[in-house]
Amino acid sequence: MRPNIDIPWDVHGGVKEYAEKNNISLEQAYTKVLKRGLPASPMADGKIPHSESEDTVFIQAPDGHIARVCTFSNGFRELQEPEIFRTRQRFEDPERVESLLSELARFEFSNTGHWNENHGTFTIHQSNGAWIGSGLRSFFELLQNPDKRNIPVDYEVDTYKNDSAIYICETNNPQIRGIALSASPRFDSDSIEDFHITFITDGGITDNRNIIDYAEAADVDLTTANSWNPDREIASDLDSLELEPMEKLTLKRGRDEEEWVYGIICKNPFFNDEELYEEKFDMDTDTQYPVSMADKVTSYKSMYCKILDHHPVDEEKVYDSRIEIEVTDMSALAPLSGFSVANVYAKATW
Repeated sequence: MRPNIDIPWDVHGGVKEYAEKNNISLEQAYTKVLKRGLPASPMADGKIPHSESEDTVFIQAPDGHIARVCTFSNGFRELQEPEIFRTRQRFEDPERVESLLSELARFEFSNTGHWNENHGTFTIHQSNGAWIGSGLRSFFELLQNPDKRNIPVDYEVDTYKNDSAIYICETNNPQIRGIALSASPRFDSDSIEDFHITFITDGGITDNRNIIDYAEAADVDLTTANSWNPDREIASDLDSLELEPMEKLTLKRGRDEEEWVYGIICKNPFFNDEELYEEKFDMDTDTQYPVSMADKVTSYKSMYCKILDHHPVDEEKVYDSRIEIEVTDMSALAPLSGFSVANVYAKATW
């Protein structure tokens, strides 16, 4: 077969390997690459790519429960009729999990961009603390490396149980609006238990070729879709609140690669204060038995907040303007992993 001139020469070897691995013809492999676009083309080394910018931060949760997790994504706030479906199998072997994630990164519904774009954020939660961050590769590296997760802290951290891990990625694909990965990594080895992939759609799928291609390439079975109507709590009367930054998250911009602040890790104003949480948050849901997420949110000593107006890192700002905080029950995205999830979407400016 004559190589396709629309594909750079150094990619052709990866296309051939992809064809052999998936037992398809070279013509079919090239068609898939052209359809998905070159950034998502098969990679010869089969590795999970790094995103342009990845941040990973440890957050204290001195009284946090192992099964009560907070995430910090955009929260799928724009979906009108969300539905979810997931892989039927439970995966545990780290090499198999890496293969699944590598395949996932090749498809156009996947986005491993930086936290500033609210794509690909994760939490790996321990009994009394949590790693939060962005990037598919960072998630996997922490997932399989307990030595990186179990760092010394100035209080007791229970590490006798499995951790709770969830990765949430929103996409710009009109069919597949998001992807969630959930697992229970072991505290004392690189073993990963109960790994699942969940896909989020809006109003059903009219064109499911991406999903079929992924399921075939990754050799997984998928469930049918189920409607998803998550409980949501919205904070009000935050005019008197000021978010105290503990760490600034930055991106480099321009020819001079100047660092700009796009987000902060700040003190959680609701830490250990369920009374204040219940005072400020109002339930916004149609479910018959709404569940408050105060027990999860108040256990984290700090949280991530998106900064709406970016500014140079050397400029000191007071983040007390246009503060909005929304909490969504994301437990349905980790149904078989034994933990509940509250997603905190916070934004502010100066």
